Parts: sequence; structure tokens; C-alpha cells
Amino acid sequence: MHVAGLLHGLGKLLAHKKFGSQPQWSVCGESYPLGCRFDPHIFGAQFFLANPDKRRRMYQTQLGIYQARCGLRNVLMSWGSQEYLFLVLLLNSSQLPYEALFLLRHLRFTALTRPGNTYQALLSPEDEALMPLLRAFQRLTAYQRVDIPAALRLNGPDFHAYYTRLLHQYLPEQLMW
Repeated sequence: MHVAGLLHGLGKLLAHKKFGSQPQWSVCGESYPLGCRFDPHIFGAQFFLANPDKRRRMYQTQLGIYQARCGLRNVLMSWGSQEYLFLVLLLNSSQLPYEALFLLRHLRFTALTRPGNTYQALLSPEDEALMPLLRAFQRLTAYQRVDIPAALRLNGPDFHAYYTRLLHQYLPEQLMW
């Protein structure tokens, strides 16, 4: 999970000119499932009226094109920094456990962690078991200033050595971005 915490913002590289020059609104926004009804709690959902998917009857049900409890690993998510990072790690055969990949992919899927969300019916039992961890990860990665006691801090060479060891353990030598 330390590696997931370290990497969680790397998908924003999509906004950099060497990685695609995507506009910030398409990189830093909320993520959500495609192929089913949009949850009204998605930030900016009022602008989905212009989305052609709103006119497709099969996308206007709670499940849309999916089966009940199919699991989020089988759901197509909107494009953004989290989906990009997830796919980079998945396609590069990272050794991160499924739980870490789940957290990284769904970090900005904030509608999922709201009570009464539209997407509950898509969750597999495995996804439901990870929901408390996702909520905690979303809170931990929110931008906030927290003082860490000196006795718990890793500084300088210790910090570098710790994370370098973890990165070598879980990521391939060369990542294809």
C-alpha cells in the first residue's frame, strides 16, 4: 500500500506534453463507469445531458450493459489519470497486489463511496470487501497537511532506500508509459 500511496498521482502525467498533453479537466476529474446510468452525485453530472450515451436506452438502467455483481474489474471506466495509471501498471505486469490496483483505479471514483450510489449493484463480493479500504485511501490521499512525529519519519537516504526497494520489488525495471 505504500507503493500505491507513492504512485497514486502519477497518472496526471497525461497532462504533460511528453505524455499526451491532455487538458487538465480530462486528467484530474472524477472517474465513473460507462455503459450504465450516470450517478447524479458525479461532479458535473448536469453537463451529461449533451453526452450521446444519455440517449441510448440500454445505458439508462442501473446495470446498463453489465450483469448484476459482475465486479468492477469487468466495468469500463471513464478515461482519466487513474485509469491511465491502472492500465500502465496492469499492462506492464506490475507485481502490485489486486488490492493496490483496485485502490489506484478507483481513487477518483468518489460516487462509489457515497451512500445510496447508483453503482452498488455492479460490485462483486470482492469489491464490497475492499470498500472500507477504498474509503480510507480516498481520505488519506486528499490534499492535507499532517505533521508526522519525528520518530516515524523517514528522511533523506532512508526514505530513498525504502521506496527504491519497494519499487524494485513491485514494478518492472522499465515501464512503458
